[in-house]
Amino acid sequence: MPTPDPKSADSTGADALHALEQLLQSAHFDPHWYSTTYADVTKSALSPAMHFLKYGAFLARAAAPDFSPHTHADIYEQARASGENPVLLYHRLQAEAPEPAP
Repeated sequence: MPTPDPKSADSTGADALHALEQLLQSAHFDPHWYSTTYADVTKSALSPAMHFLKYGAFLARAAAPDFSPHTHADIYEQARASGENPVLLYHRLQAEAPEPAP
């Protein structure tokens, strides 16, 4: 398994716990789909969410059938460049987006 990007969430500490909670609350991460799509996930000692945080995003794997490098290419590219997790980056950008005018 490749070494995780040093900019990605560490596996310990408050930041990692916050990232894990955000990912698990996201409609853009499907742990069951992720673990059945990528066989190495079930062979690891990590939960699907932690695996995606540590390795899956670094490998440009899809987080869910409707959230992948193909469906969200711009987000995955920005995440690769910044070292952020693509799902968490998507949510951060959505939160920072201005409200549409009435």
